[in-house]
Amino acid sequence: MLGAGPTLSYEIVRPATDPSSASAVTLLCLHGNSSHRGVWRLVARELVEFRCVLLDFRGHGDSEHVSPPAYNPEHHADDLAEAVSKLVQSPYAILAHSAGALAATRFITNPRLPASALMPAAFVWVDLDPLVPRWQVDYFHQGVASVARTFTTVDDALRGFRRIYPNIPEDRLRSFVTEGLREVDQGWRMKLDPATYESWEPGDLRPALPKIACPTLVIRGAESIVTSAEGLTALSDRLPSREVREINGGSHMLLLEHPEEVARAIRDFIQRQVKVAAPCG
Repeated sequence: MLGAGPTLSYEIVRPATDPSSASAVTLLCLHGNSSHRGVWRLVARELVEFRCVLLDFRGHGDSEHVSPPAYNPEHHADDLAEAVSKLVQSPYAILAHSAGALAATRFITNPRLPASALMPAAFVWVDLDPLVPRWQVDYFHQGVASVARTFTTVDDALRGFRRIYPNIPEDRLRSFVTEGLREVDQGWRMKLDPATYESWEPGDLRPALPKIACPTLVIRGAESIVTSAEGLTALSDRLPSREVREINGGSHMLLLEHPEEVARAIRDFIQRQVKVAAPCG
């Protein structure tokens, strides 16, 4: 997809139902900082009645890298404005995992957008605090070398992910990790631009939350260390219209661990909210 910014890669998971009975709602699916669009694919395949657009942010997956590095929520928000104008029609909802939720918030509350900009009718925020703790930001800064390294085999890369996410089924984890790799002469490297780790400063999104007028579903994994009690309180207190759903047994990567349950929660929310919701902003 060509636009004013970097070239972004995406895929569309179309409704599997009879087109005449399919929902008119598009779901724009956004991934997190260590991820790519494939993290949403299993959930999208469960949401058979919707048109799902899975997007790779700049510097991630098959999208273009940028230099100098510009990988913070406000930069992704600018790309979202371009993507929305080309890929979705009203009504639509944004489904955003981890740092994708920060980018979506910056997009929804961006005062520089024209009044005609198409805003989502609903928002699903998945597993991240609106003020990312400093230890999490430092974790990314300290992980640059691990992202930049060359793996001899795919299994070498897989082992690192397996240590962090032991509950993701083997076939799902292998598919996700392999999609995020590219083959080089010496083996395999992550498609992810290491500068996304080195330069990441997400900022404090709490002041923007009251400006999100549309219904918002907050989903967290019950076993996640990424969303804190303080973060949930901030989301609950500051979002004008919100529901909170916890997925039992889910870690931060609950989209791969429990895609069916995540999809059920999203379907119920979208079907109840989008028909009557006013766009955000």
